[in-house]
Amino acid sequence: MEDDDRSLDDLLAELADVQQRLIELSSDAFAERFELRGRQYTLREQTATFSRDWDLDRSSEELLAELASLRERLHQLDRQKIDVATRYGGGTNTQAAVKAGVPCSSTRASMLLRGAGDLHARIGRIKAILTDRVSNLISDLETVAVRTRFEERPCPGSASE
Repeated sequence: MEDDDRSLDDLLAELADVQQRLIELSSDAFAERFELRGRQYTLREQTATFSRDWDLDRSSEELLAELASLRERLHQLDRQKIDVATRYGGGTNTQAAVKAGVPCSSTRASMLLRGAGDLHARIGRIKAILTDRVSNLISDLETVAVRTRFEERPCPGSASE
């Protein structure tokens, strides 16, 4: 069976198998480890393609709903960053933060920023898909308008002149 003809479940099952074999591999099996790492990389690329293509098949309504949800989560992250800074003085009140069980503000901020980066990337992907759909729609409408105008004009030398 060609890799392109496989389902996502098949790819994920093989990826799990490759990862398990990598874990069980002896530390001196360099050639086999290299081969398995190559296969792992290929499988990861193929599963990422499924993810990208899946978004293209989703309706605009679904994408807009996810976009609204992601923007809300991003807003919540922004509020958490502000809350950490105001509650613990942006890192000046370290002992109070440690007693409260909160990681130091720089660690907490980096955790929040990492999450925000993932959200921004996902939002960008959805916006790109929606923008592409809108530009295709506009292009199609312009084509129809040009054809309609062309069909309404009489041809030179026709009987309607």
